[in-house]
Amino acid sequence: MSRSTSFIDITPVGLVRREYADFDLLPDEQPCAEWISGDIEATFGCERMPPEIGTVLVPDVMPGLRLPGEVRLYDCLFTDYHTWVEPSPSDERVPGVRIEESNLTEVLIAVLTVLAALCHILRTLMPEMQSGSCCCVVETDGVLRKEHLIEALAKIHVLLEPPITPCGIAAKRELEAATRELEALVAGWDGEGEPPVSMVAWASSFLASGLVDSEPEASS
Repeated sequence: MSRSTSFIDITPVGLVRREYADFDLLPDEQPCAEWISGDIEATFGCERMPPEIGTVLVPDVMPGLRLPGEVRLYDCLFTDYHTWVEPSPSDERVPGVRIEESNLTEVLIAVLTVLAALCHILRTLMPEMQSGSCCCVVETDGVLRKEHLIEALAKIHVLLEPPITPCGIAAKRELEAATRELEALVAGWDGEGEPPVSMVAWASSFLASGLVDSEPEASS
């Protein structure tokens, strides 16, 4: 069985919570695990897989939402919603800060507008978000990066082939068109500084359309 292992680190900016999945057993679980694994080995001639094998990267595979190059064997065997390797300090998230709306700069508002449009598309296409079992959390340092947009668009393409949520199925054509428009804007952007006016206009128009907030109509 896997369990979620959490650590709380004290840093100069506050508390940072680290979490990843592992297969370490509690002392009272170990005798049962030994008995079960021994029975399986004796019956089928199998050997227990070392835990580190599951963290090996598997190239050219895309289960769920992970992209090629970031998929581990555990993602293929179980689920791609866990972090299977203890994160390095460089990957740690810093605590969020609450900012008054009146203090937002025009550049940050532009960045947040584009990110909000991306989140709305992902929310429409992801079953776990439609069911309310998880939510979309976006982290930003106030700068929009071209490589991050390209990664998000790649995941959207995976979710569109084909969409499996009712809203995604109903709005597939519109979502594909919106994705193509954003791809063209990203391709023509040098990726430096704030997002271009045309990209912010696209995001504003998409959010104002209400496309992702409307319920799918029942077919007659």
